Amino acid sequence: MKTKRLNWIDMAKGFAMILVMFGHAPFSSSVQAEIYTFHLPLFFFMSGYLFSNVKYNNFAAFFKKRFITIGIPYFCFSFIEYIYFFVANNKQNVSPLKSLIGTIIPLRFNNGTLHNGTLWFIVCLFMAELMFFLIVKYTKNDKKKIIICLIVSAIIACVYNIYIKKPLPWSIDVSFFAVVFYGIGYLIRGIENKVSKLVSIKYLFLFLIANVLIGHLNIRYLNAGIDMSASRYGNYFLFFTSAFCGIMASVIFCRLLPKSRVLIYVGKNSIIFMAFHQMILYPIIDKLITHISFFTSQKSYIVTLNGIIHVGITMIVMIPIIYVINNYMPFILGKGFSKKVTKVNDTAVIDKIE
Repeated sequence: MKTKRLNWIDMAKGFAMILVMFGHAPFSSSVQAEIYTFHLPLFFFMSGYLFSNVKYNNFAAFFKKRFITIGIPYFCFSFIEYIYFFVANNKQNVSPLKSLIGTIIPLRFNNGTLHNGTLWFIVCLFMAELMFFLIVKYTKNDKKKIIICLIVSAIIACVYNIYIKKPLPWSIDVSFFAVVFYGIGYLIRGIENKVSKLVSIKYLFLFLIANVLIGHLNIRYLNAGIDMSASRYGNYFLFFTSAFCGIMASVIFCRLLPKSRVLIYVGKNSIIFMAFHQMILYPIIDKLITHISFFTSQKSYIVTLNGIIHVGITMIVMIPIIYVINNYMPFILGKGFSKKVTKVNDTAVIDKIE
């Protein structure tokens, strides 16, 4: 049962990551608009589903652990994107110092974060996790009090976005939205027995149809696509409702699916895919495809094919990159400085040097 549970969790993370890649690739605008109604909330939800504070006696211990597992990858991948940006892609003539400051104090839609813009999600997740730890700590894990705190967080997020709507460093403004989905994931895990009864084709279609209809209403209300990074939420009630329906449809879908090694692989390495796909690989693929006249057409089926090619090539190219990082550069992921692999009775033994 435990293995099956872990499989669907990684599959859900992989599914969310693939949706993110399609969302950033050339693709049908209507399909992308649908994806944006729930793909990032799904990521926050899955992270919250896995949340546990039992190992940490205080906030400092939790902060240290999360800085290692999220903060270090953010800075390492930002450094890689920093180098790529100034070697191959600095079309805006941004100064290296400004980008360095933008890495340390990331601010969305700022010239200082042009090199690592996609990584705003990672710092937002980091802030959301810290916020939720404090919520659990000071409510003493009382579920009713947690719900109240999540509602208050949603209200703060909405009020700030209505009257101020300026990006804050480390995406703190979006974190107040993100922690709501994070907390829902945590609370859902606590009623796993009830949720498991919803795992059926019937409920999959019910949640999916609800997501599409409510999301479409919200997109029409906003007259633009939903985008958490751009602080575009439309009607807040419709935003939260459509996102939750999309999350539940995705969870049920991944739990109904047979084991998928591809989704599990992408899910386990989602942070690496997040770092490389949009800011490094997509520009390279764009340059290659622009030399093929067939792909310059704006016909819907060609645009769709173009998007599929972007995602397909990225997933293939990422295989050796992921292999090198996981086996020879694990420090990038906050997992120590090196790995030494030896074989004992045909069993791999990994010695980590922290």
